[in-house]
Amino acid sequence: MRFILIPTILTLWAVALGWQYQVMLAYGYAAEAADAYAKAWRPHSAIALDASRQTLLFFVHPKCPCTRASVAELRKVLAGSDSPPAVRVIATIPREISPSDEAWRNTPTRRDLLALPGAEVFEDVGGVEASRFGVSTSGAVLLFSPEGTRLFGGGVTLSRGHEGDNIGAKWLGKAIAHDARYPVSHTAPVFGCRLCLAPEAEEREGGYRQTAMIEQPPRKVNGQ
Repeated sequence: MRFILIPTILTLWAVALGWQYQVMLAYGYAAEAADAYAKAWRPHSAIALDASRQTLLFFVHPKCPCTRASVAELRKVLAGSDSPPAVRVIATIPREISPSDEAWRNTPTRRDLLALPGAEVFEDVGGVEASRFGVSTSGAVLLFSPEGTRLFGGGVTLSRGHEGDNIGAKWLGKAIAHDARYPVSHTAPVFGCRLCLAPEAEEREGGYRQTAMIEQPPRKVNGQ
């Protein structure tokens, strides 16, 4: 009887491992669709568009551990640029979080942001700005020209929390460098946690998420 049970147990164990592996792959490689990203700068945004150089928006969930890989990859792209863009980090914060709550403001991901050269960090309460630009996933990067045209939209990692060469970081670097061979307004998959968006902010209108709440302007928390 014991010899009969051993193959059965081994088979069940192998099936369980295979299922777990598939779940991990689905978790790591599931990306948000880029069709909702704003194709042009939103005129009602409280974040300033730089009129003299490109503007890069980087959307983060302060508690998303996999976004740390996105920060590392973005840092590499910016370090390799001769003319880096103005970097605005949009950290979404739940509406019910108090200004003194350090659990959302002193996280490893937030501390990693300090390594981004010249970055300004804004707190986006309720995800108003994220929704305005059609972004719902942490790690998303949007690059705009001084005229407000989107040049790139998407992520800069191969999968969730994994650093290394990837097409998103490559395309972003080419867009920043004004590479003529780069297809205008390219998009790449973004992998990360869902941003802190209020339910009212997720009503779609005109191809992007339009807020339907009383807006709180983003609060600038630091700039270099």
